[in-house]
Amino acid sequence: ENMTGPDEKDVAREMGAEHENLQAAMSFAVGSDDVDLILELIRYSPHPELQTGHRLQFAESAYRRAGADQQRLFPYAGARAAVEAAVRGDRHVADALCDEAAAAAARLGDDDGLVAELILATRATAAYSLGRFEQAAVQQERAAAISGANERPALEARFLGSAATGYAMAGN
Repeated sequence: ENMTGPDEKDVAREMGAEHENLQAAMSFAVGSDDVDLILELIRYSPHPELQTGHRLQFAESAYRRAGADQQRLFPYAGARAAVEAAVRGDRHVADALCDEAAAAAARLGDDDGLVAELILATRATAAYSLGRFEQAAVQQERAAAISGANERPALEARFLGSAATGYAMAGN
């Protein structure tokens, strides 16, 4: 619940110790086909932009269950899947998942801009991988603005730092 907000840095440190428990909970949720629990675990696990070390990742198939696409947290799960695809270098899948998450967010709503923020971060990752540094920096700045407006200072700082790196790499 506090993963994004004023306490996010402290909570992120504590979540590192809970990595195996979260994986076990996700295995249980998938095994029992508990769509609500799957989506809750994805949403309230550590934000992918704040994870360090051994990253907690969820398979795209985890959230693709009957009825999941009608749940409030489905857009966020799709955006998280897009981030994971981008991190693995699968730009085409990441782009398709971004489009799907954006459409789902338009239909079901966006949880404090988190879906838009993740989509921007994913698109920035893709732009970096193509050498489009200024384009990546612009996406990171937009993500930072959403983070700042929603009182997620650690994410805002992370996105602004990435934007500065992108601008520097572009020669600006």
